[in-house]
Amino acid sequence: MAQGVIRTACRTKPLASTFTGKYQQYNMRTNVLLALALPLLALAMYGCGGAQAQPNTIEWLTLPEAVERAKTDPRPILVDLYTDWCGYCKRLDAYTFSNKGIAEFIGTKYYAVKFNAEQHDSVEFRGTKYGPSSEGRGPHELAVALTGGKLSYPTIVYLDATGSLITAVPGYYSPTQIEPILHYIATEAYKTQDWETFNGSFKSKL
Repeated sequence: MAQGVIRTACRTKPLASTFTGKYQQYNMRTNVLLALALPLLALAMYGCGGAQAQPNTIEWLTLPEAVERAKTDPRPILVDLYTDWCGYCKRLDAYTFSNKGIAEFIGTKYYAVKFNAEQHDSVEFRGTKYGPSSEGRGPHELAVALTGGKLSYPTIVYLDATGSLITAVPGYYSPTQIEPILHYIATEAYKTQDWETFNGSFKSKL
């Protein structure tokens, strides 16, 4: 009896030792592989998510901020009228304003303003105070004033450096569609040239 128990105990001891040894070897191999793989993974993540993948961003201001900046460094003001529920407004952000050429041009030639056309805050503009709609989720008084009551989303309003209205352009525009409009306003070609003539001779830089 005693011998049988001893022999059984002796047989289990080498099995346990073998398992522990294999486990230690496995851990060692795993640690070596991880040590080799982590630097490569970090390099890949940097290449994909580092400086090369930084989004092209526009500095969005409030309308009072843009008007104030234009006093010392005159530029036209671009006002993006949007709502939270507008799908084409989101598309304008995702595809048009994120385009490198468009973002850079707006950043150097305009003061850009994002204006939620259904916001609940009052805004003072050119000596007049504009308030939110009295109908809950209706259009803001300033959005109505900037578009002459012809409001749809998105609408991009172009103002000169003094805040005077140049034009309001409703609808979604792709990068190549909005590019000539941006140049038409920024170069003040609208003062001497009709849109059809300018657009017909415009050469894209995108």
